[in-house]
Amino acid sequence: MYPYEESPAWHRPHQNCKMRFLGLPFCSVCIEGTLEKIHTLVSPLTGYEPQNNHITDFSPPQTFKIDLIHPNPNTLKNSWELNGLLFDSNQDSVIISESLLTEGLNTLTVYIEDTTQLLRIDNHSSVHLSTVTWYIEKTATGIENISDASKKIFISLYPNPVKDHLNIDFQGETDDLCRIEITDLQGTVQAAFLLNQAQKNSIDLTHLSQGIYIVRYSVNDIFITSGKFIKTN
Repeated sequence: MYPYEESPAWHRPHQNCKMRFLGLPFCSVCIEGTLEKIHTLVSPLTGYEPQNNHITDFSPPQTFKIDLIHPNPNTLKNSWELNGLLFDSNQDSVIISESLLTEGLNTLTVYIEDTTQLLRIDNHSSVHLSTVTWYIEKTATGIENISDASKKIFISLYPNPVKDHLNIDFQGETDDLCRIEITDLQGTVQAAFLLNQAQKNSIDLTHLSQGIYIVRYSVNDIFITSGKFIKTN
């Protein structure tokens, strides 16, 4: 047997691990790497109902449902937001009645996050976050498909996560100013802006602390939609 000696240039994050010796458990680094690989191969969200995100046949009360792959132990947490406000949490389905909706466009979004403590990575909440959003337009005569709305507006924000400046782009059929409100998860308004939809807009967020924020969009005092972004330092 030849003498065995490790190179001083080798780095081992852990000295006792199955990657080195049989009969030992995987170390925390190997476990994290395995979980990261699983997340790249499969999403915890396997399906949702209704499958049509633009509701055309809303018949209140209506059930909205998500299908999840629950790990053991189950570390998946979810939150349901109706028009940017927390509606329910850690439920695989919710029931929406017409009385819960406001005039104009309504958004129902569910956020699913793997909260396992076996991962220690940057931007964990954005990397391991799955979302589903349904759009519902309520008019004086009832519910109609958002796709049929004459003033439909498409809004995109980037980058997300964001460190300093958030870019907001609009596409739509109206030249009116859009009011932007940024709130924390408790609903407290942290900033508000009037933006021109005919141009690209960039807003300075350096004054915000690290965390998750809600963006609410409205035109002529009519709520349009909402979104979520993550602020980093």
